[in-house]
Amino acid sequence: MNISPIKQTITSVLLYQTEPEFIIAKSYSAIVANYWQWKLQDFNVQCSANTHKGNRCRNIVTTGHMVGLSKWIELSDRYCEIHESGVTNTYASLSKKQK
Repeated sequence: MNISPIKQTITSVLLYQTEPEFIIAKSYSAIVANYWQWKLQDFNVQCSANTHKGNRCRNIVTTGHMVGLSKWIELSDRYCEIHESGVTNTYASLSKKQK
């Protein structure tokens, strides 16, 4: 079914009143889960590596500070300067050895 652009706009405005995260995510071709993670991480891209204790590294990836949702999605599987520069992901290394 083809919906006219005007009806799509009215529908979007009405939906934005009840589910703004859906409309924002949709405008970036993202899913709502991406929107919430981006927001929970204060619009920064957190390193994907784990610490020695098995917790996720809290550092921000290079160029990942205060980014828009599209950039956040693009960088979301990257590492901070420490883990990017050859320092191994100890947690991943240990779990590989245990297998």
